[in-house]
Amino acid sequence: MSIGILPGASSSDFSDTLVNMMLDKKICFVPTMATAWAYKDMYPDLFSALKKAVKRLYDAGVNIAVGTDSGAPGVVIGQAVHKELELLVEAGLSPMEAIVCGTKKAAENLGQGNELGTIETGKLADLIVVAGNFNILPLKCILSAIKCPQK
Repeated sequence: MSIGILPGASSSDFSDTLVNMMLDKKICFVPTMATAWAYKDMYPDLFSALKKAVKRLYDAGVNIAVGTDSGAPGVVIGQAVHKELELLVEAGLSPMEAIVCGTKKAAENLGQGNELGTIETGKLADLIVVAGNFNILPLKCILSAIKCPQK
């Protein structure tokens, strides 16, 4: 099961009881931060609260997965996932943690963790090859993407 951010929600809306319930029920939180970012000038408190909520939930151990409301005004289809990864880093996750949210955790949230999301024998994978140290924002240093053949 997954949930996204509720309009007007803030980090304080995630009580310890709610966080524990999310952990107990293995609920995956899909924050759709790119949508909040698109409206950050109109609703700056919401965007700020969402970043704090994402960090609080992640630090508590709640599964976070990347998802977007692509197609919503201000949220560009295709580019929104890249922005979502960047915003997870801005919220306090490391670049690698953001990528895990966009790969492994997203696949698990879709019930496809046995087939997608990690590079393992027998799984489908698209690879991104980067140069140098990966201590930078995700996807800013793509050299090439290699599509692996399907099984």
